[in-house]
Amino acid sequence: MSARIVHFGDDRFNRLGPLRDTGYSIDACATLDELRVAIDPRLSLDVITIGETENPSLDEVLATIRSRSSAPLVYFQGSTHPFDRPEFTFVVPLLAPPGTLLTKIAELVAHTPSVTPRPEMPVKQKTLDRTSVESQPLLSSTDRPRIVPIEQERKSVPQRAFLAFNSERISLQTNHPGRFLMAFTNDMLRELESVSSFSFCAPGTVLFAEGQTPHEVFLLLEGQVKLFMNSHDGRRLIAHIAGPGEVLGLSSAFTSSLHRATAETLYPSRLACVHCDDFLKFLLVHPGAAQAAARELGESCDRTYMRLRTIGVTPSNRSKLARLLLEWAAQGKPTDRGTQIHVALKHGEIAECIGTCRESVTRILRDLQRWNVIELRGSLLTITDLSALEQCAEQ
Repeated sequence: MSARIVHFGDDRFNRLGPLRDTGYSIDACATLDELRVAIDPRLSLDVITIGETENPSLDEVLATIRSRSSAPLVYFQGSTHPFDRPEFTFVVPLLAPPGTLLTKIAELVAHTPSVTPRPEMPVKQKTLDRTSVESQPLLSSTDRPRIVPIEQERKSVPQRAFLAFNSERISLQTNHPGRFLMAFTNDMLRELESVSSFSFCAPGTVLFAEGQTPHEVFLLLEGQVKLFMNSHDGRRLIAHIAGPGEVLGLSSAFTSSLHRATAETLYPSRLACVHCDDFLKFLLVHPGAAQAAARELGESCDRTYMRLRTIGVTPSNRSKLARLLLEWAAQGKPTDRGTQIHVALKHGEIAECIGTCRESVTRILRDLQRWNVIELRGSLLTITDLSALEQCAEQ
């Protein structure tokens, strides 16, 4: 029997993925009712993890947990702002690598007084160095074993969305996702790399803003970036969620016009940044690269047409949301239950993708769950009935 973890709230940065891959049993809860069932005192429970949560509030979640369980609490940070709550045994910083997270969880499970350590635990246990622990600042004053907050990992562990600040720079010759860079020869990659600077960006970093003069072209190597536009009355429209391999700011570099949208990172992201003049000179020397750039512009135009059709022509909000889910499903992961999508956006941000309000998105998602069209557990959405979702998109 593996250790059991109950998680409540968002998991936008896939902290649970490495835990599942290692063999932990994880129950993800999206509502307080689900949480109450999951932490039934009659069921074994080793650790409770909590992610970002706006509704209900964190205080409500903690009150519910402590009324039913005394299991150790772990908090998954969703930002780089300082976080200090004594209720938590330790806090997982936003940029903590998965190797450190796994080690800390294993130590916590092994030293939980109410749980006998199991020989078949998924991670080999190591004796807790109490000297090093006692020399560190603590986040908990309870009588549970005192575990320190996770620190920056000394050596990089390659894993999407778990990137340390001190990890090595990525070379374009070893990391060139997407069709754009894949079309380049090694000599072209070396030349482009010579005029590039590499940046690591935390979530919420603005790469360029709407109305700003273009200075650089960004090659997204890892992470996700949302592109959105704002109206004068404060409304926002998310035009696209860019993934690894896409080129950002390309059209403005060609036309020298102001940026038409704002680009903001959703996850910890790596980018290669090339000055517009250097990039255009590179395309002038290499016709193959110019063709790849033209293809990128064409695909961007096609995506814009699709989004305009969804927002301006599709009659109902249910059809709009169904079309959006089908668009995301093209990049989803096939499973036994259906196509699984990792939804990085909150309900309000999803509403900004289709030009509606958050309440409509919440209601439609609830209806699709009730009709067994989708399953939603935290940030993981599984399309269980693809044909039914396609019918919703055509209504």
